[in-house]
Amino acid sequence: MPLATDPISIALALITAICILLLLRLRQAQSALATDKHDRQADLKAGVKEITDAVCEGLIDIDLISGCYEISSGWCQSTGYSAQKLPSQIAETLSQIIHPGDVSRLQEVLYQPGAGKSETKIVVDFRLRHAAGNWLWMHGVGKLYFDPAGRPLRVIASHNDITSVKKDQQKLRNSQSLAGFREYQYNSKTRVISVSPLTHLKDPAEQSSNWTHSTLEQMTHPDDVNLLRRTLELAVEEKRPLTLEFRVINPDGQIRNLVAYGEQNDDNPIISSGVFRDITRQKKTESRYVEFGKLLDGSLTGLIIARVADMAVLYANQKYCRDSGYHIDEVIGRPCFELILNGHEAEIRDRVSNLKNKQREQVSWDQITTQFHRKDGSHYPADIWVQLSEWEGETVVAAMILDISDKVAAQQALQRSEQKYRRIFDALPDGVCLFKQDDLTIVDCNHELVTSHGWTLDEVKGRPVSIFTAKRELHKHGEGVQQLQNGSEKVTVEVMEIRKDKTEFPIEAHVKAITIGTERFVVVVARDMTERHRYVKQLKQQKADIEQFTFSISHDLKTPLVTLEGFSEILAENLANNDIENAEQDLRRINAAAIKMHDLLSELLEFSLLRIKPNTNKAMAMNLVINEALALLAGEIAAANATIRVAPNLPSVTGDRARLAQLYRNLIENSIKFCRTGVPINIELGWDDQKQCFFVDDNGRGIASQFQHRIFVLFDQLDPATPGSGIGLAEVKRIIENHGGQTWVESPSLLGGTKICFSIPEQK
Repeated sequence: MPLATDPISIALALITAICILLLLRLRQAQSALATDKHDRQADLKAGVKEITDAVCEGLIDIDLISGCYEISSGWCQSTGYSAQKLPSQIAETLSQIIHPGDVSRLQEVLYQPGAGKSETKIVVDFRLRHAAGNWLWMHGVGKLYFDPAGRPLRVIASHNDITSVKKDQQKLRNSQSLAGFREYQYNSKTRVISVSPLTHLKDPAEQSSNWTHSTLEQMTHPDDVNLLRRTLELAVEEKRPLTLEFRVINPDGQIRNLVAYGEQNDDNPIISSGVFRDITRQKKTESRYVEFGKLLDGSLTGLIIARVADMAVLYANQKYCRDSGYHIDEVIGRPCFELILNGHEAEIRDRVSNLKNKQREQVSWDQITTQFHRKDGSHYPADIWVQLSEWEGETVVAAMILDISDKVAAQQALQRSEQKYRRIFDALPDGVCLFKQDDLTIVDCNHELVTSHGWTLDEVKGRPVSIFTAKRELHKHGEGVQQLQNGSEKVTVEVMEIRKDKTEFPIEAHVKAITIGTERFVVVVARDMTERHRYVKQLKQQKADIEQFTFSISHDLKTPLVTLEGFSEILAENLANNDIENAEQDLRRINAAAIKMHDLLSELLEFSLLRIKPNTNKAMAMNLVINEALALLAGEIAAANATIRVAPNLPSVTGDRARLAQLYRNLIENSIKFCRTGVPINIELGWDDQKQCFFVDDNGRGIASQFQHRIFVLFDQLDPATPGSGIGLAEVKRIIENHGGQTWVESPSLLGGTKICFSIPEQK
């Protein structure tokens, strides 16, 4: 095929070749960059490992999905293992090098769920077997990462060897709890037990040579050999501490009781070591207490004996065990303060110290009331009598325990009964007072009586009953008590009582003598008569009003009736005489009399309706009530050219708004009606702080003092020539009385005319 020679073909070929060269160069550059990145990552990883090895003793990176892991050189150096000699899977590694007692706890930490977390910090102490065979304590710190579902993905952790710290801690615990104990070592392979000398020697070589060595069978009581051997072997196999009581036989044949405390030697798996002490004397003492206690098992009172040194129980009798539900074996050796509800060792020891002080004062017993635990988790109240004693050279405390559950239940029942009585007593609507018949001192009062007199119960108890009665009425109390002593079953008297603030009020007292136990008392039921007296007074006033009302009707309605009667006769005569002009005049007079009677009857009806209590009792501003009255009287006020001044911010009241507005209309109309001829009318509506009353004051004619008592009387007109029926001020008085207030007149007033005052008490 001939080569293309045209310029375009040559140019395309050159461009294609250049592109191929550029692609090759790009591939080479990418390959170089990838190699460089890998090298830098490897360098970075190596640098991280170097830094980690510098700050901790080892680093491990575990893929929890695949089970593969990586360890740092520091990890290998601190544990003695190499990465090549360890299994590739973390589960196998853990089972081989982690202490059996720590494997499950470590797995729980590594495989914990993490819902809602991306990572979490982990801290754990565990034991790791060094490649040389000894156990090391490691302190691990790391981070655990999770996938979105909360499953553990990866953990990166470091560890530090804390074996020396753990050993120091163990030595410290031993030195605190085992001071004065003899040491031992037991070889589980040879079954030889080695015991330290009685005294610690300064020379370690000399001390070592003084250790005695013997087999378990040689030194242990035959009945305890199997128990001791099995316990020691289990402690070695299961790597757990032991506590054991057993007996030994001395070379002289004497039997001694020992208690041993020990644990496995981490440096040598077949060796366990620990300490023991001789408790022979303690056991003898306890056995003597048991013998002594047998004499007390038949007691109806619980008994516990405890050693003061450690507060451990040495003996408990059957009565205590029955009350508490514990078996005696569950109590012996247990600290006594654990048997008491909310018992604290410090408080118990303080009481023992106080008892020692009392002994010096020749007081042998101390009494305490507390709560004891039962085995089922409940508790019961008990009275305890405690005494110190000496036994076999030791100080002990003996406690007699009396279950007072029945006593407490009875007290609670009595308390509930008293509360019930007190609630009923205080709920009575009448006051009740109980006092002694011999000296008349107050024993008890209910809530109604003390509050109505302004006292508290604590203030009146033990004081003479006369504090409730006005001095001038005290003789009535004496007479009532005398009647009771003379055999009267009940006496009723009415007296004036006096409050703490010296105000007085009437009561009706029903007095009766009662006997409680062997003592004689007087009970008084007192009913407040204030409302009854007010009702009686109101009834008397209403009776007087009715009499006045009847008189007024018979007097004021008589005039128009006479007019009707007289002019009807004249009308008949004029009509008979055909005197039309006079007949028309007669009709006009008859009509005027009828209108007058109609007006009188309408006003009488309205006045009679005022006897009914207010329809509503609502809080309202008095200024708004006055504005409503002024709006209705606007025409009359303008026609009279009257000036009305209303004080701002008058007190608010509770009452019937419509009737209070009617009250102000009547008073303002009355001031306009009785004005002075040729004098501008001035009316002032206000509030008197000193007298605590509202008032309507004018500059009108005024009322002479001898006539002031008549202005509120129905149909009573001081000036018959003045238009009106004489009902207006009577309505004012009725409205105020229906609101529980009072009305009075002051004349001449500050303005020179009449001042009508009225009070409206707060409605309850």
